[in-house]
Amino acid sequence: MESISLLPPENFHPKIEVAGCYCEYENKILLLKRAPHKLQGMTWGIPGGKLESEETPVEGVIREVFEEIGLKIDANKLSEIDTLYVRRSSIDYIFYRFRAHLSSLPVLHLNLEEHVEARWVTLEEALDLPLIYGGAEALVNYRTFLEDKVNLKGS
Repeated sequence: MESISLLPPENFHPKIEVAGCYCEYENKILLLKRAPHKLQGMTWGIPGGKLESEETPVEGVIREVFEEIGLKIDANKLSEIDTLYVRRSSIDYIFYRFRAHLSSLPVLHLNLEEHVEARWVTLEEALDLPLIYGGAEALVNYRTFLEDKVNLKGS
């Protein structure tokens, strides 16, 4: 049974760890369209990818964002969101999620081996795109995270 959860499911045995970043600018997030030859090609997702051996989630997400779009993110500007435990029929993996609020619109240098398009979209627009597996659930969870941050500020 496939699932995405905030807690590891029973008998969870992750084979890989992945880190991704919600890059935000003016209430929009950056989504990348995967190249057709990639796993889940032509679907949209946030910048990120597999961690290398002995790499921390923060180091991995900084490296992946740079490799995929040429953007250098300062570790001090990253906010950790949460960790998702993903079970697919073929693999279990851990997905570390981060947020980077950008004060200016960056110039992107898209790695065309991996992605064919980049778009800044609202969360609602993102949900209308063909998303990578678990992308919709992750976006809904992310929206809740943002709403909780706003509610905490207002308290």
